[in-house]
Amino acid sequence: MKYEYRARDSKGHLHTGVMEASDRKAAVEALISGKYCVLGLRQVESRTNNLNPDLTALAWTKIKNQDLALFTRQLTMMLAAGMPIVKCLQIASQQTNNKRLRKT
Repeated sequence: MKYEYRARDSKGHLHTGVMEASDRKAAVEALISGKYCVLGLRQVESRTNNLNPDLTALAWTKIKNQDLALFTRQLTMMLAAGMPIVKCLQIASQQTNNKRLRKT
């Protein structure tokens, strides 16, 4: 696990950073053994753990120019007809065959 810390050395200088440790106790022990006085320590969550795996996979999927052109043409026509943008996006995403455009 990763931990973000704030600590002071023997001369009183403030040190901050991120360190890897098996648990909170191990992180504190590592800082103390490095002659630091621990002021604060908190676990940092991995950003990738919070992401939806479906959306992460879609982020790497390329949108074909033809699909994007059709999507924007449909969107433009519906907006020109005076439809609300949210409704236009819902309809256009339902009608597309491209999974990435449908999900986003």
